[in-house]
Amino acid sequence: MKLTLIAAIGKNNELGKNNDMIWHLPKDLKFFRQETSGHTIVMGRKTFESLPGKLPKRHHVVISRTCSNLGDDIELCSSVEEFMNRYKDVNEEIFCIGGGMIYSEMLKYASRLVLTEIDASADAQVYFPKFSGKSMSFPTSFPSTRTLPVVGRRNPQIHFISTVFPLPLLPTIPWIFPGSNSLVIP
Repeated sequence: MKLTLIAAIGKNNELGKNNDMIWHLPKDLKFFRQETSGHTIVMGRKTFESLPGKLPKRHHVVISRTCSNLGDDIELCSSVEEFMNRYKDVNEEIFCIGGGMIYSEMLKYASRLVLTEIDASADAQVYFPKFSGKSMSFPTSFPSTRTLPVVGRRNPQIHFISTVFPLPLLPTIPWIFPGSNSLVIP
């Protein structure tokens, strides 16, 4: 299994509040859909409950100690350890989509982070775990032409960039693919 953690985070690693995402950016949601479509997604119960419904073209795995049935085609695991044991020999990329506790527990197993780093701060209750290698340093690190001005559904105009961190993080020189808005650290 290749485990990828995918998230949209603010300057202080903000993820969510009141069981909802803070960031509602159409281009980022499209990016999320493109990355995760056709793959297994794993999440905690609260993240699953915050979804508008089952996400199409994805197999859902929910980690919860308290749920017994979340509906048809929703696979349950009682712990991260159970999930890891069940999927350790599966030959596919699996995306962890949250929440904060699940990210914290799965970070040590991840082979890749795909983060949309948002040049804004917000009041939050849930945060992405701290890790070394965070690239957020707007506006000086990336030319403003490489950030995407976006008017979010609930947010004023903000800039963001989707960043890929292969793990383990090593000191490397980041570069941007031509025609892409993704920073890749080879």
